[in-house]
Amino acid sequence: EAFDPVDPAPQADEALAAQDSHERLTAGLAAMDPKTRDIVLAQRLDGLTYAQIADKHGLSQSAVEKRLARGMLFLQEWMEGW
Repeated sequence: EAFDPVDPAPQADEALAAQDSHERLTAGLAAMDPKTRDIVLAQRLDGLTYAQIADKHGLSQSAVEKRLARGMLFLQEWMEGW
């Protein structure tokens, strides 16, 4: 029976696509309003709650929710329109 090992490393085209996506995301984050970017990163990367982010930035939880929603929509449109 033939042995067909699976290579877990990404293919060259997959690696290039991932690198391109990373560059697009980085550019999109750089184009954002700084406070909105901080809120998006605090929630998505740091895992902070809306209450924690609100306390950190001196905002209401509602304001954090709105900025996060606008930030995520901006990034989605940025990634699709690249």
